[in-house]
Amino acid sequence: MIKHALLAFVFFVGLVQAQSVGTSIYTVAPQQVKNRDVIINFDSGYGVQAVRPFGEDGVEQRLGVVYGISQKWSLMSVAGALIEGNSTVRLGSAQVEAMRTLMVQDRSRVNLSAGVGFLKEYTGVDVLLARFALGRNFTRWNLNSNFVLEKPLVSGRDAVDVITTFTSAYRVLPWLWAGIDAIGEDLEGFFEPEEAEGGAKLMVGPTFRFRLSKKMHLRLGGGPIFYMTRNVPTSKAPRLLPSGDSGYAIRFSMIYGI
Repeated sequence: MIKHALLAFVFFVGLVQAQSVGTSIYTVAPQQVKNRDVIINFDSGYGVQAVRPFGEDGVEQRLGVVYGISQKWSLMSVAGALIEGNSTVRLGSAQVEAMRTLMVQDRSRVNLSAGVGFLKEYTGVDVLLARFALGRNFTRWNLNSNFVLEKPLVSGRDAVDVITTFTSAYRVLPWLWAGIDAIGEDLEGFFEPEEAEGGAKLMVGPTFRFRLSKKMHLRLGGGPIFYMTRNVPTSKAPRLLPSGDSGYAIRFSMIYGI
């Protein structure tokens, strides 16, 4: 797996991509693009017993495009491929989201947006999702958070999965931002004693963004994954963590703005 991870990283760095819309790799910024703008994103993640959105167990490659339909609407699409431990390549992961800006920086410097979308997991399961994104910008600080609801269209899974992400970033130098990411998944485990995926999970780790040019940025992030609650898992969801184990995830991201 280490060999696969290194190969994925070399391939990743060799691609020409990325303008950043934020420091976080896991949190969608409330206002990603303006009217008719396009952002192309490529990221590569390595996860060990990891959970989506942290990354599947193996090396994951994803290519995404964000297009500004108008001043208030944007369309985001992502396709992925997964290299498993036995070198098997699994295709088929796809995600589409339409986001609408509800509030743009006024005197409070607060951004708010909401959207709906569709996700097809590597296992072929279809998932409906809704996302709310909130952020605030300061002179050198920015704060962003997402609240996501997922509805798997299959039996044996939770009726609704809850995912939250939070990132705080500080501009250290004109070309460098440093921050911290916190991502929680299956948070319904705090309220449901029989949460299907085995309980609520949390990842907290550092994140960095490097400005390589006016339109190209590199982002690095990741960290350990912990169980916050535990119960006997009954679902075979692809982000399932085996009982008694934790994991970690590392993700590299390049983005290019057109």
